[in-house]
Amino acid sequence: MPAGLRPFLNRLILSLIFFLGATPLSFGQHKIALEVVLDTLNTELTINQEMLLVNATSNPLNAFYFLDWANSFSDKTSPLGQRFAENFEASFHFEKDEDRGRTRIENWTINGEIADYERSAIDQIKLNLAQALMPGDSIKAQLRYKVKIPKDKYTRFGVDNKGNYHIKYWWITPAAFDQSWVVYSNKNLDDFVMAPVQLKAKFQYPVHLGFKTDLDSISAEMVSLGSENSIQSIRANYQGKRQDAVPLHWFHKPEFQVYQTKHLSIITDFDLKKSAAEIRQFQLDRIDAFLSEQLGPLQHERLMIDSRQYKLNPVYGLNQLPDFFNPFPAGFDQELAFIKLISDQYLKRTLAINLRDHYWIRAGIQIYLLQEYVKRHYPNQKLLGSISRWPIVRWSMLSDLDFNAQYRLVYLNGVRNNVHQPLGTSKDELINFNAKISNEYLAGVHMNLLDQYLGKDTLKQRLKRLWSQNKRMINPNTFERILSDGQEDLSWYFKSFVNERTSNDFKISEVISRGDSLAVTLINKGKSNSPVPLSRYVNDTISGTIWTPPFEGKVTVSIPKYQTERLVVNQSGTVPEINQRNNYAGVEKTYRRPLQLRLIQDIEDPNYRQIFMLPSVGYNLYDGLSLGIRWYNRTILPKPLHYNFEPQYALRSNSMVGGGSFVYNDWNETSNLFLKRYGIAGNYFSYDAGLFYRRLSPYAIFAFRDQSDLRKNQRQYVTLRSVHVTRDKSPEAAAREPNYSVYNLQYNYSDNNLIDYYSADFNAQWSSAFTKVSAQFEYRKLFLSNRQINLRFFTGLFLRNESPSDENYFSFALDRPTDYLFDYNYYGRSESSGIYSQQLIIAEGGFKSKLQPGFANQWISTFNSSVNLWRWIYLYGDLGLVKNKGDNARVVYDSGVRTSFVTDFFELYFPLWSNLGFEPELDNYGSRIRFIATLDLQTLSRLFTRKWY
Repeated sequence: MPAGLRPFLNRLILSLIFFLGATPLSFGQHKIALEVVLDTLNTELTINQEMLLVNATSNPLNAFYFLDWANSFSDKTSPLGQRFAENFEASFHFEKDEDRGRTRIENWTINGEIADYERSAIDQIKLNLAQALMPGDSIKAQLRYKVKIPKDKYTRFGVDNKGNYHIKYWWITPAAFDQSWVVYSNKNLDDFVMAPVQLKAKFQYPVHLGFKTDLDSISAEMVSLGSENSIQSIRANYQGKRQDAVPLHWFHKPEFQVYQTKHLSIITDFDLKKSAAEIRQFQLDRIDAFLSEQLGPLQHERLMIDSRQYKLNPVYGLNQLPDFFNPFPAGFDQELAFIKLISDQYLKRTLAINLRDHYWIRAGIQIYLLQEYVKRHYPNQKLLGSISRWPIVRWSMLSDLDFNAQYRLVYLNGVRNNVHQPLGTSKDELINFNAKISNEYLAGVHMNLLDQYLGKDTLKQRLKRLWSQNKRMINPNTFERILSDGQEDLSWYFKSFVNERTSNDFKISEVISRGDSLAVTLINKGKSNSPVPLSRYVNDTISGTIWTPPFEGKVTVSIPKYQTERLVVNQSGTVPEINQRNNYAGVEKTYRRPLQLRLIQDIEDPNYRQIFMLPSVGYNLYDGLSLGIRWYNRTILPKPLHYNFEPQYALRSNSMVGGGSFVYNDWNETSNLFLKRYGIAGNYFSYDAGLFYRRLSPYAIFAFRDQSDLRKNQRQYVTLRSVHVTRDKSPEAAAREPNYSVYNLQYNYSDNNLIDYYSADFNAQWSSAFTKVSAQFEYRKLFLSNRQINLRFFTGLFLRNESPSDENYFSFALDRPTDYLFDYNYYGRSESSGIYSQQLIIAEGGFKSKLQPGFANQWISTFNSSVNLWRWIYLYGDLGLVKNKGDNARVVYDSGVRTSFVTDFFELYFPLWSNLGFEPELDNYGSRIRFIATLDLQTLSRLFTRKWY
């Protein structure tokens, strides 16, 4: 090519790109040849990789970027390791270094010269070029490296205990380019994407192993290796065009079957024992036909549909059903799993999308397809399946919901708990609940909204145009251009629904009769710009529906007055909305929702004011088992105002006991002050044999967090409350005043993480008998060496104490607080001996041994520490100063062994040395052992939900 011609052609190409408004044109795909040898002895791959790298951008390149996600397992401080720690998944942290996955590059050349490369991150590589590579030009590169295969217990992919290999990120892949390099670290989010490549791969592995991959098979042969040709191996050749992960499976026993549909070859090990091959073939043929109709003629692809991938991204709810109990039609759960997996793999294979930043495009299409599939083939399927026909359950609104209602309900659960995040948030910045479930479901709900708004079949026809992008990366701008098609303005959707953390709350504020029409004014108490459907009702039947234009704040529309008795905005919840209780208005008279009584907790029915009843059970030593009925208005989804009354009959004390509360939550979507809670709570129970207490406590709580990063576990709370207690007078403490009121101001800070845990508490209390202040600081650290330390410091001071000097009821406790505010869940709060007295709650002094003095009526300072010997076995030690009126400060100490099965939830403490001496040699050593046991279901639930929220 003449020297002066190339610049001219480059300028012409760039001008065409600018004129067409397209993303950079693809000059060609990278071509890569791999030779892969599996070494089962060392559980590693040896890879020779030859590459023809093409500059497929419109600009000169000085470097190429690569993803080396196999190396993300090499260090517990990698982004992947940090992600595991954030999710409280400790197994990766405790793994031996030699058992971690890693990549070791042995040689890398470009056109025969040693390459200049560097790790821009632990699992990213930058390949620097000696001179700029012009658009359309290419270079040849060769590299040799070894990949250590990790265990499969971290991500379900790797080598298992039986020597089977199931791997997904195993080779160094060229990064994609979309105006800039699409490079990001592995965080176990199933969001891998690479540049489109033409791939040829030769795999060599022991003959006793079976092998499956979703590349196209070319040939396979048996070869003899070793000095005397004593080692038999298989050498298999494959090829394919890919931009997604290439899974490899080596196994001892046959695990996979292959099914052929009109367009797809499905390789699967999914639920092979659950149904006959004929049924699976029928399901797969039906899925093929459905996807062809929805997406246009399918490209012929081989797809790997394996059980490990499903466990990472299941149909939530269905995946938790045991085999012996399935309330859905035979094969329903398997068919939905197939449609989800197949659509997921097909979209990743055929659409080039940045799955870290723009995951919601793929997720929205996938969940939309699931909804349409259920509408088509299971139109009458209920959310609860056959459970909806059970007695009592069948009377609930939840039993009437169709299967697709779950997608909206899951989103509403997040938004009503104020943990929702914009779809446009990068996937690694989402809390787990949103990354795995809520935002994907919301994206699908949005697709359904656009389907309703644009009109029947319009969305489907426009989605098909995504496959005409010639492998160009699809970003939000491309997506908006395709969906609007130059006909509708969908900027309201991409601005408010995708990029902003806002919610909708529609209300009919005014209805004015004007001749034969009605002027209806709607307001959106939320802050988004959104259209909404408005329906007219006559005799409980819809007589007409219109869509308002997109609006923010207020809009007035005109509708026919004919056949209009009642108006409902957003009747079917098509537009995601936080509150539908105010969506109704009468035309001639005010519409009041009637009262409804339900036997079990239900989903909210905006047509009624609901009260629920539920059997309740309680227990303490003095009341024994208590049974009653709980009356409350809280639905399955939380709402701002809820109340609860729980009268019970105690079988041991033969008395009525129980409690109740009113709570109002004021959530804020845009402020660091994300919650203001106001409430009042009261209860009545025994505190000793034949003695009862009554407690009433109004309170206000102000909760703070970093609104810009919800993944942070930092929380701050300011609490103001008063606690009023009246008690039956105890004959053993006749001089003690049984009734008192305490006013309390608290500040709490916490940052709860697996690696580093911090907390600080400041407390001030005042009453007619005393005024005191206290502070507590706690720190936990899990080191890279797997050593863990726990440090806690507490100090408390009476500014005023008018209690009798021999009365310790309001004093600071060294090991067992008196709990005069009734904050702690003591199973036997007045016990001084027996198993109930050994219950330990780490508060105030935090000691484990019962020492003297056990209380401080002037001041106290204690230091608690522990360090682990192995995993959950610790040595603990406590040191403190206790000062009482008229006495010198006393030094106290104890030490022992702590077994922490689940920190803060289930622990045992075995004392060794203390002021008492060597405690195992003392009498009744069994009575000196202390325990922490959390049986409260709400408290226990935090153990399982902390990784999600």
